Amino acid sequence: MPVDAQLSICIFNCYPRHSRERFDRSNVGHPHNFYMDFLKRYVPNASVDVLFIADLDVSLPTGTNLSSYDGYIWTGSDLTIYHHDDLRVTRQIELARAIYEAGVPCYGSCWGIQMAATAAGGEVRKNPNGREWGIGRNIRRTEASTQCALLTGKPDRYDGFEMHLDEVYRLPPGATLLATNDHTPVQALEVRHKNGVFWATQYHPEYNLYEMARLISAR
Repeated sequence: MPVDAQLSICIFNCYPRHSRERFDRSNVGHPHNFYMDFLKRYVPNASVDVLFIADLDVSLPTGTNLSSYDGYIWTGSDLTIYHHDDLRVTRQIELARAIYEAGVPCYGSCWGIQMAATAAGGEVRKNPNGREWGIGRNIRRTEASTQCALLTGKPDRYDGFEMHLDEVYRLPPGATLLATNDHTPVQALEVRHKNGVFWATQYHPEYNLYEMARLISAR
């Protein structure tokens, strides 16, 4: 059901420029557009800005600050969050920490869950089970998920679209595990840190089967 609310949302496309260009050459959809479609359907009165935050020359729009928005959405990325010598990564971590400090809520998928954990003091590593590719099977809600609105309406067990090699393996203080499966133990989180909250999933609820197939063909 659509929500009649005048929200101001900023979507962070976290892919670097060369990857976005590869998407264009391969006719692959951009993830920020999937989130924009969702917002148009369910929050039709929202105003939405999109920032390509892996680009080192990008900043918030003139006249805005972190508190100008009601919420932030983080897309996936093909960067590696523990590459701490990569400015495209470290600038994003610093931004996430600043948003926690500002107290503006966030949601993110894939890279987003790794960002939620890392910026709050958790750790991410290469998944010893290898890449989770296409569809993540038998994702199970935890008991704690019943106290969080993120998974409201989800069955106790479900599948999700996945495209990742890394995983959150150490939760930060203030994190609540909401969903898990055998391949990737951390599939959904709520992280309360400083003044903020970050809800996140390792899987991609913004994708459909067609778009996931196109992404697999390009990657």
